Amino acid sequence: MPRFILVALLASTLAPAALASDGPDEKEPFFSVANDEDIGPYIVGPNGRAVYMFDTQTRGGDGLPPLESCGPRCREAWPPLVVAPVTTKNLSVSDGLDPNLAGSVTDGDKLVASYNGHPLFYFNREGESEGPSGHGIHTHGGWWIALAPNGNAIRTGTIPSETDY
Repeated sequence: MPRFILVALLASTLAPAALASDGPDEKEPFFSVANDEDIGPYIVGPNGRAVYMFDTQTRGGDGLPPLESCGPRCREAWPPLVVAPVTTKNLSVSDGLDPNLAGSVTDGDKLVASYNGHPLFYFNREGESEGPSGHGIHTHGGWWIALAPNGNAIRTGTIPSETDY
């Protein structure tokens, strides 16, 4: 019995220190920048996957807000980047990104990461550190667009401009 107490006591004193030092938020920024030879620099999430805004307001869009437009079937292919618990200060950014543009928006009982006011989504067909293969896809009521480091949509190819209604 004394050996058990000693092991339990040792584990309880070491565990908080180990947990505090292993948190990913303390070592890696939440948002960082990757580069693609076709579209240039774009924003990636905490696991190196491209993040996308959902443009539902331009040509071919359904006119609904992105989180409203993307229903259950859409969210299977394009899951929102949910963060919890979160405050804006938790969404740290790497060099080249503006920390004032990083935030979150409410989606029901969840918080979804945002950048420059755009709720962000992943593309379920991309893995970690893969290029932005979801960029320029038109589906589920709008366009899926990668974001430039300044927070603006990267409008390439057939993606309509913001004034193209």
